[in-house]
Amino acid sequence: MTRKRSNLSQSSKVSRRRRLARSLETVDEREARLAAARERIAETRSGECSTARQSRLDTMRTQNALSRSQESTEAHELRLLNDRERHVESRAAETYTQREARLSSLRSYADAARSCESIETREARLESDRERHAESRASETYTQRDMRLSLLRSHADAARSCESIEAREARLESDRVRHAESRASETYTQRETRLSSLRSRNDAARSCESIEAREARLESDRERHAESRASETYTQRETRLSSLRSRNDAARSCESIEARDARLESDRERHAESRASETYTQREIVKSGKLAYEEIALSMLCHVRWRRMNSVKNVVRLLGSGTTTCVVTRLLIYRRNVTESKSFGELGRANSVPHKESKIAYVVILSEDFLRTLRRATEDEVEVTDERVLNTCLSSLQDVVISIGGNMLSEYGLPSPQPSPHQDRGNREYTAETNYDPVVMATIRNNHLGGNARAQEFSDVLLSLGEGTLPEERGGQVVLPESL
Repeated sequence: MTRKRSNLSQSSKVSRRRRLARSLETVDEREARLAAARERIAETRSGECSTARQSRLDTMRTQNALSRSQESTEAHELRLLNDRERHVESRAAETYTQREARLSSLRSYADAARSCESIETREARLESDRERHAESRASETYTQRDMRLSLLRSHADAARSCESIEAREARLESDRVRHAESRASETYTQRETRLSSLRSRNDAARSCESIEAREARLESDRERHAESRASETYTQRETRLSSLRSRNDAARSCESIEARDARLESDRERHAESRASETYTQREIVKSGKLAYEEIALSMLCHVRWRRMNSVKNVVRLLGSGTTTCVVTRLLIYRRNVTESKSFGELGRANSVPHKESKIAYVVILSEDFLRTLRRATEDEVEVTDERVLNTCLSSLQDVVISIGGNMLSEYGLPSPQPSPHQDRGNREYTAETNYDPVVMATIRNNHLGGNARAQEFSDVLLSLGEGTLPEERGGQVVLPESL
């Protein structure tokens, strides 16, 4: 019986002969062989149908999966190292056109594959990518990380420098949506971890930046914030400020005494550094801002020393000035057209009134001279008396106090203004046009509360006025002494 010959020996001989021939070939011969093989493969694949291509790819995937499942850890690392070296050589030798063609082809493959994958497949792919990226990031050195980030920045800058306005807006909108979805789905622990990581990176980056880089970054931040503030609507601004207040309140409500002291000390140091480095022009701008936000907002207390009033004439004059300034302060903030009223001379350099119609109204009605204007306009009428002038002043003061604290003058022990046809604008429009935060003057409503020293002094002043500084109410009317 004839013994059947095995094909294994023949295959082994062919393989050995092929390996021997390839080990002896020169570089040019190897390149020529590989080029011929590529052309032959390209011709074969260009003529195959979709079914044949899919069958071939499935067969290759099966063979690769089987081969890789049997390889050892050393063989796996060696294969990956060889692949990286081959890819690096290939990337370094390819032209710009070849690179763009390769990337475009990869994008097409990726889009086609991801468009037909299921939700479970997508989640599995993303999870696998995250794990692979995490392993890669954990094993890379500092130099490799810097090279990777630098390369990413270069790619991003190159891509964004040639994108159109529509493409940029679409990219930013897509980023916002993706970030919003990510923020909405993250847990408290994930959020804290993310924020902590951001803080660490920011601290590390800012600790090694130069003075010029820091100034450039701060200037860029200021410009970006200014553009954002200028383009936001009233609702967006209120939402942003409300969110900031909520976050600040939440953060400060749970901070320890040591953390609070450290925060305040840090604020003082930062403010001191800012003051020390500011120029004369910046200092003047700061002073102008303080005039609007501190001095003017508390002008009832700063410019009117109520305890020193010696006569009702001073009460009439000074209450008119103080009331006027307090009422208009919030209406003048963040506006454009500066009023021409003399009483707004200091205030007008930093603020302005909202509209032309309102400007005329406030100059006539709310200016420092509105009491004298009232007298001149009605000087022929018999009922124009000092009592009426004082009543007008008290009505204005009551409108301000109601806007600030929500209480009437009588609750502070002060005389109440009497209704008058000339006061139709009073409580309705003053209250509607002013928007004082009740929290700001919470300490004013109760002199037993602590807080700001000026607010405490203002509360004491109101109570002292109720004890006899102003004339007494007689029969429901405010009466001036005969000496006037």
